[in-house]
Amino acid sequence: MLKIKTREIIEFYDHCSLINKEDSNTVSVLAGEDLGLALLCHYFRSMGNQAAIVSHKCKGSGNNGHRLDAWVSRITGNNKILYQVEIKNWSAHSLNSQPLDIAVSPQEVQDYKIKRWNTQWVNGDFREVAVRKVLELMGPPQGYTAWPVLPLVCYWYPIHPTGGQDFFFTQPITGQPFPSVEIFSMSAYLRSLTAEELTLPDMPRAERRIKVLKNLFEV
Repeated sequence: MLKIKTREIIEFYDHCSLINKEDSNTVSVLAGEDLGLALLCHYFRSMGNQAAIVSHKCKGSGNNGHRLDAWVSRITGNNKILYQVEIKNWSAHSLNSQPLDIAVSPQEVQDYKIKRWNTQWVNGDFREVAVRKVLELMGPPQGYTAWPVLPLVCYWYPIHPTGGQDFFFTQPITGQPFPSVEIFSMSAYLRSLTAEELTLPDMPRAERRIKVLKNLFEV
C-alpha cells in the first residue's frame, strides 16, 4: 500500500522545473496510471460509494481495436456503473502545456481550466485521437456484461469547461454510443484536499515496481 505526499505530487507535475521535466515521463510510466486510478477510487469512496479497479485489460473488438487503461466499477446504493477509463498524465511538462503554481489565485486556476478544456474539446468532440477513443464501446470483462457502461477520462491537469471547482463532472455528447462522458482531474482533486498525505491501496503495480527498484539500486 503506497502513501503519496499531496503537495509534493502537485508541485512535481504542475510546477515548471527542469529536473522534474526530465523525470516526469519516467515517473508517469512507473506510477502515473496507477495514481490516476487510485485517486479516482479514493474520490468515489469519499462519496460513500464502493469502487474497485476491475481489470487493466480494456479493449475493443478485433486484434486492431483501441485499448484503454482500465475498467473501474462504482456502486452507489442500488446503482452500478462500469467505467471504461483512459488516463492522461499530461502536465506542466507536456508539449504545449503550461505550469500552474500551487499558490496561484482562484481566477488564475479558473482561466487555466478553461484554456485546457478548450484545447481538448472542440466542436462537441475530443480533439486528440488518443482521448477520443474512450468514446468507443469496449468489450466489458467477464461478469460485468450486464452493467451499464460509461466512458471516463482521467486527466492530470485541472480542466473544466467553465473553470468551475468540480474535479469530477459530466460532459453530454451526441452521435456516440454513450449519452455523456465523465471527466476527472487528479490535480484539481488533490488541490481540494487538506491532508498532507494519502494512503492509496489501489496502486499495486506501482508498489511492485518501486520495490524492484529498491532491490536493484541503493541511494
